[in-house]
Amino acid sequence: CPRVETYSEAMLSRVARNAYRMPVNYGRPRPPEMVDIRDRVQVYLKEGRSWTSKNTVKIFSTGESVTYSRVEILKVRDNEVEYRVTELGADQKPLPGSEPQLVKLPLKVPKSGATPAPVAETITVKAGTFECMRSEGDFSGTKTFTWTSQKFTGLVVKQVSRSDTLESTQELVEFKE
Repeated sequence: CPRVETYSEAMLSRVARNAYRMPVNYGRPRPPEMVDIRDRVQVYLKEGRSWTSKNTVKIFSTGESVTYSRVEILKVRDNEVEYRVTELGADQKPLPGSEPQLVKLPLKVPKSGATPAPVAETITVKAGTFECMRSEGDFSGTKTFTWTSQKFTGLVVKQVSRSDTLESTQELVEFKE
């Protein structure tokens, strides 16, 4: 067992003089500031709500692939939402060998920096006509345009991503409140 010795008086005064220089969270990162995102994801806040999106991927050298994604809201709790995502084939039936994924969406997330202001637009997709906010971004050479519903915040009505080699489109085909 190691022997523990107490600080001498001289050492205690030296520690006391230098203690004010040490950061409060010495050795630990400061916890991030958290923000409530309920106002941005209202579409997820109603149990039983569901929607289906069509996903089309065009790879310029090989052709086109179509799948669907079905989202079903299962539980809404104080701090999170639990929902299920089922991947469907072009026939809108579950893909063989692909199990539905249970996802938990936290309703408080770390605060992030400012983003460019979205633009109001009305768009029509198979699921209907929606008043949306269009935002755009450029990530590693891929330009992405996203239209989210103004009425059901957090609901992606349409998203288009383009790069030199592919184009990907997600479009809402069904929405059940």
